[in-house]
Amino acid sequence: MPTDHTADDIAELVEWDGTVDVDWPAVETEFGLTLPADFKRLMDRFPSGWFCSFFEVYSPEGEDVSGSMFHSELTQRLERIRDWVALDPSPVPYPVHPEPGGIIPWGGSASGNSFFWLPGGRRPDEWTVVFCDDEFSQWGEYPGPASAFLLDVLTGAFVHDFFVGYPQGVQPDFGPME
Repeated sequence: MPTDHTADDIAELVEWDGTVDVDWPAVETEFGLTLPADFKRLMDRFPSGWFCSFFEVYSPEGEDVSGSMFHSELTQRLERIRDWVALDPSPVPYPVHPEPGGIIPWGGSASGNSFFWLPGGRRPDEWTVVFCDDEFSQWGEYPGPASAFLLDVLTGAFVHDFFVGYPQGVQPDFGPME
């Protein structure tokens, strides 16, 4: 089981000292769900951007939630996986949001992996992370929250075949999307 990592641990690791102003009530109203506290803390520290030019995380920052990178990416990833399931449901072992307990996307990687929360009927702070390749044919799970997953992959504490393209041995960094 992963240890409890915080957004501050990740910020220190990647030498980031910024913060972001997110209107969480507006975001959660827009999506009709409560998001995990660890993700909200992470997105209160980081804008939309890339960790090690490999892992992308979208922040719901800004005045207009419906125009944010987070909203756009969440919507596009959900539409893509729903379209895929409509053609061939066999490779997707989970329901897809808004189905009860359906996976909800929150990030991805340069190699096409998608990162999701798996609500599974649990409270948001108990959601685990599941991830898949760009064709939804290979899946993996991480038994903890998004921020712990991100930190554990960046530091090498969590290793999985999905991250073969991850630049191991480099100093983790962060670059905001421009």
